[in-house]
Order: sequence, then structure tokens, then C-alpha cells
Amino acid sequence: MSTVQPYNRPNGSRSDSPSGVREYSPLPEDLAEGLLRENDAWMGQIMRPAATALIRDGLVHGAQTPDGERDLEGLLRKLTL
Repeated sequence: MSTVQPYNRPNGSRSDSPSGVREYSPLPEDLAEGLLRENDAWMGQIMRPAATALIRDGLVHGAQTPDGERDLEGLLRKLTL
């Protein structure tokens, strides 16, 4: 069951909108179910052999270096799997 909480306002602004209507966002009481679904979906992608090979080869070819990160897409596109 969800509860409704006012938005957090990190910039210190008021929770009242110019029209006088308060803004609200629904927050689930427990985030565990959603986090587990997100983790399962991520693992379903990252554990595929093609993804594993792309990540491994990208790291070998400098994907996490400053130069590699400047053109990460170009670096990864040059890899042959």
C-alpha cells in the first residue's frame, strides 16, 4: 500500500506551488520489491555472453581511462565480438 508524501525540496523552495496547490508524490512503503525487480532485469542483461564480452574487451581497450571515456561509444563500436 502506498502513502502520499510531499515532494522533497532540496533547494529549499516551499512545497506550495504558485497556484496554491501542494505537489505530492506517492511513495511505496517498501522499496525492496521494486529494487529486486530492477536488479533481476539488470542481471538479465549484463550476464548475457555478448554483454560480458563487450564489457571485458572495453576494459582491456581502455574504456575506463580518460581518453576511453571521451569517446566511449566510438571505442565500443570498434570492438569486434
